[in-house]
Amino acid sequence: MTTTAVRRGARITLLACTALALGAGGVLPAQAAPARPAAARATTDDEVNITQGQPDWGLDQRLRDLHQQNKSKSRGDYVQSLVNGLGPSLNGHYNLLVTVSDARFTHNLTGFRFRALVRKSSGVYYNIWVFESGDFQLQSDGGWSNWGFYGHGNRSGGNVSFQRVPGGEIRGKDGKCLDVAGSRAENGRAVQMYDCNNTNAQWWRREGSALRAGDLGSWCLDAAGASTGAQAQLWVCNGTPPQQWSYESGQLRNAQWGYCLDVPNGNTSNGSRLQMSACDGSDRQRFTIPGD
Repeated sequence: MTTTAVRRGARITLLACTALALGAGGVLPAQAAPARPAAARATTDDEVNITQGQPDWGLDQRLRDLHQQNKSKSRGDYVQSLVNGLGPSLNGHYNLLVTVSDARFTHNLTGFRFRALVRKSSGVYYNIWVFESGDFQLQSDGGWSNWGFYGHGNRSGGNVSFQRVPGGEIRGKDGKCLDVAGSRAENGRAVQMYDCNNTNAQWWRREGSALRAGDLGSWCLDAAGASTGAQAQLWVCNGTPPQQWSYESGQLRNAQWGYCLDVPNGNTSNGSRLQMSACDGSDRQRFTIPGD
């Protein structure tokens, strides 16, 4: 994937090429919207009002730091600093949109993961949105001063159709995530519980009955055996029954052994390695998984 920051008008040809690349799964930043005087409104937390945060991702603090470092810059430079500073930290999993808050636009964006309203030194307010997919329509394009975005989709003028990235987190009952220890892809690598952090080590994709570690290559969730305590592990994808999982009533049941993925003793502390155990319907065997 390539990432290209573009300014409306100055690089129209580059924008057209970028839009073509997006059809093949590229990554796009851009901007737009006519600015009207921003209405005065209250914010909290030193000009950064986070209404839906992701502290485990570090996104909350990253936004505050970027705002503090860049709030006195011109509007265009400020928006670019947010797009370029926040976009890559999403690891290609979600889309980012920064838009002046009083722009004339409509949208049907879904799957929001992060929302904030920030006020720069000039008094102009900006929406910061991180989300899965949807359409955004802007009535006119005002350049970097008014908007910018980073993610997967197709653009035509002020209209952007953002695409959802296949995959997602596998979360335990307490909200922690299945994690490949150390983000290292190798046979026998531990699969553990860990605070959700939107890293590649926690991005899983369903492919038939297999659960592939989506951003680590051809590696799948694998059951090492059929006894209580047999470890769950990462293994190169091979299509065999130990890598086939059915999802029933929140449980992941292995096709080879008939046992379920299990958090030992319900201990979800960071680094707790997952195991196989007889299916019992307990909370330690309940997970939410991505739909694709």
